[in-house]
Order: sequence, then C-alpha cells, then structure tokens
Amino acid sequence: MTKQPLDQSVELGTQTSGNLLFSNYVLIKEYKWALHLAITEYLASLPSERSHSLYRSNYGQFKVNGSWSVQLGKGGYHRNHIHP
Repeated sequence: MTKQPLDQSVELGTQTSGNLLFSNYVLIKEYKWALHLAITEYLASLPSERSHSLYRSNYGQFKVNGSWSVQLGKGGYHRNHIHP
C-alpha cells in the first residue's frame, strides 16, 4: 500500500491489507512454516505441570490470529492502542 490507512494506528506510514499469512508468496509461506516449527518446538520444550498457572494451558497447539506488515516513513510511529 502507498497510503496511510485511515482506520489504523499507523502515523506517517503504510500497512499491508489483509492477513499476510494467507499470502501465496513463496517467501511468506516458508516463513509461516518456519514459524510453525519454532513455536511447536518451543511449546514441546515447556514443562507439563498442570498445577502451574502458565504451563497448564499448554496443549502443544497454537493459533495465529493475524499478521501484517508496517512500513514507517521518517518520523512514523504507531499510536498507542489495545487489541481486544
């Protein structure tokens, strides 16, 4: 994209539209696979303590809810915001 998105938190920059991980570009597909392998390996390395508040939620599965890219121009930044 070449225009700043009006409904996003990017100031003086651009943001891709849509979820990048659904892209058909080979490089992004390879990145998605490498990301999947790294996260799966990390989850497998964690202790399996069901009494621990963090570890009890680890079932070895994960879901990526979104992915995008931002290119900031000179002085560009993200406004503070919260993702629900």
